[in-house]
Amino acid sequence: DDNNNNNNNNNNNNNNTAASLVGKWQISKEGNSEKTLEPIENEGSCGLAIVEYLQGGLFTVNGFDYEEAECKPFTDGGTWTKNGNTLTEKYADSDIYTYEIVELTNSTLKLKETDEEGTWYTVFIRK
Repeated sequence: DDNNNNNNNNNNNNNNTAASLVGKWQISKEGNSEKTLEPIENEGSCGLAIVEYLQGGLFTVNGFDYEEAECKPFTDGGTWTKNGNTLTEKYADSDIYTYEIVELTNSTLKLKETDEEGTWYTVFIRK
């Protein structure tokens, strides 16, 4: 299939989203377009947030808030579902976030979120 090499191919059979979501992903870059992605600032050298998607639909987020010159660890999480190229995260506090999976390979996860404020891309690297 010649289409597998075409990154502009938007059909759902695209191999750019064929890898498994299950595993640990560290946040890497973000921006309001794919062309303006900037590295995430590692404030206070605390470390960057890691999301872990578990088999069976649970996920956890572990990271740090840098406040008053201290690294303060936080943990969050809830349940996740993947339907085609749509990822839905439902947090324990009932917040629900829906993303388009733009890229999912063995090393990279790129999510696109669109809301009333516009579009936001977040890139994670597999740990």
